[in-house]
Amino acid sequence: MHERVAGCVLVILLLLPTPAPAEVLITTDCWARASVPGARSTVIYGSFRNDGKRSLTIEEVTSEIAGMIMVHETVLENNMVMMSPVDELRIAPGEEIELKPGGLHIMLTGLTRALNEKDVFKIRLVFSDGRTATADVIVGSISQLTAP
Repeated sequence: MHERVAGCVLVILLLLPTPAPAEVLITTDCWARASVPGARSTVIYGSFRNDGKRSLTIEEVTSEIAGMIMVHETVLENNMVMMSPVDELRIAPGEEIELKPGGLHIMLTGLTRALNEKDVFKIRLVFSDGRTATADVIVGSISQLTAP
C-alpha cells in the first residue's frame, strides 16, 4: 500500500512544472543615486542578463524602501523628453539589458527613507511565472553618472 502511494506521489511530482532557478538572471552593477534631502523618488540602473534557456519576463519590482516601483523608458516625443511606463521587461535567453540614464530604468517613488552614498538596499524582481529573484542596489553620490 505504501509503495503505491509513494509511486503516485512521485508521478505527481514529476508532472509538476519545474521552475528554472532564479540564478539564470544575472544582475550586475545595480545602483541608484543618493537622494536629495526631502526627495521622495530615485532611479535604479544596472545590467540584467538571462543565462537561461527560456525568456524571462519581469512583471513587478518591489522593495521595502519605496511605496511604488515601475520600469520606465526615457523617450523623446514632440521634442520633449518623457518617461513612459514599461508593463513588462522581457529578456531573451543570452540577452543582456542595460538600465541606464536616458534609457530604461527602474523608478522608485514614495521613498520610506533617505538614501545616502554607500547605502545598499534590496529589490525583488517578480517574473511572469511567479518566480522571484533579488538584487542588491548600491547607492552612489547625488551626481553619480555610472555605477559606483
